Amino acid sequence: MKDSEHTELRSSIRVLHVIDTLGAAGAEHQLATLLPSLRGCGMESEVAVLQAPYTLAPLFEKQGIAVHRLDVRDTRNFLSSGLRLGKLLRRENYDIVHAHLWHSITAIALSKFISRSQKRVVTFHNSEYQQFPVTTVVRWLHRTFDRTMLRFAIDHCTSVTHFIARSNEALLRLPPTEVIFNGLDLTQFPAMSKERKNEVREQLGVREGEALIVSAGRLAEQKGYSVLVDAIDRLAGAGISARTLIFGEGPLRQSLQNKIVGLGLASKIQLPGSVNHKELFEAIAAADIFAFPSVNEPFGLAAAEAMALGTVVVASAVDGLPELIEDGVSGILVPARDPQALACALRDLVSHPEKRVTLALAGRSRARQLFDVTKISSEVTEFYRRVLGLKVQARVATEVTH
Repeated sequence: MKDSEHTELRSSIRVLHVIDTLGAAGAEHQLATLLPSLRGCGMESEVAVLQAPYTLAPLFEKQGIAVHRLDVRDTRNFLSSGLRLGKLLRRENYDIVHAHLWHSITAIALSKFISRSQKRVVTFHNSEYQQFPVTTVVRWLHRTFDRTMLRFAIDHCTSVTHFIARSNEALLRLPPTEVIFNGLDLTQFPAMSKERKNEVREQLGVREGEALIVSAGRLAEQKGYSVLVDAIDRLAGAGISARTLIFGEGPLRQSLQNKIVGLGLASKIQLPGSVNHKELFEAIAAADIFAFPSVNEPFGLAAAEAMALGTVVVASAVDGLPELIEDGVSGILVPARDPQALACALRDLVSHPEKRVTLALAGRSRARQLFDVTKISSEVTEFYRRVLGLKVQARVATEVTH
């Protein structure tokens, strides 16, 4: 019996997802959202994690999803990663091995020397060679290795935006890759009542008549928060009353704090640090504007979440963000690294509440149409079935409440 016929007779498809770590980052959270939904599509999922941290492991295990901790000391040791993963694959009977992030891609490729029966697929969550161009001999060798590995050891690739797909197809000489967006569990994004919004705003110290601008992400150069601080400085100079909260931690925290204090903006911009998802989502839902001034942003999960929460998004027109946000329709896009353009967009929205409402409603509708995890899990399931040479089942239309 052929492998595809054998899998067709089984009640489910068994998939091992491989990821570098389970730290609290975007791709890791996305996996925690997707896998429980895939179960409803007949997918039996497990996770192999190359190395610590395993912060999000309990989220999977509470859902009955096994987490295999491979405890690789250094993910740059490709042979060790491939060997440990290969041993797991020989012990278990998986139909597909699905890698997320670059060290995991290398690990599943090298594990093919030990266990060859599984189909190997990759999801590109970013474009490494777009963000970090080949400027040295070492980088050239690394890219040549990646090109060879993807060509000979990986069966199929997907990307979470068309930007990532085009970039990797060009830089890694890949055939066309399928695009499947990241998914959102819409049950986590309920509409917030006016009374609750007022309570949250009061808890956050927002005064009556003051606009609330929120942003969230890693405090790193990529996120463009220095540009946001400059934009808020311009708003303050124009007499616009606004309080800005930038949630998250990262290497630029101290330099951002120093800049805020140096500009005399300590009463207008706060860095609350990292908070749990419930607190963060409540702050975003209670905000007038979600600012997302990234310099590089392959997808922009925080922007998609803000849209789903019904808050208008002002974001940089870079990378994958124009695929999420239709400028002037479901949000506002501005040039990256341009504090004046960002300030103008923020000022316009602060001054025109009716425009905020119109854009926010359109953004919420768009997020629910594009990123509903039930829709995304159906697309992933169809992708798996094509990879295995199985019949693609008719997609069941799901009705989304806007």
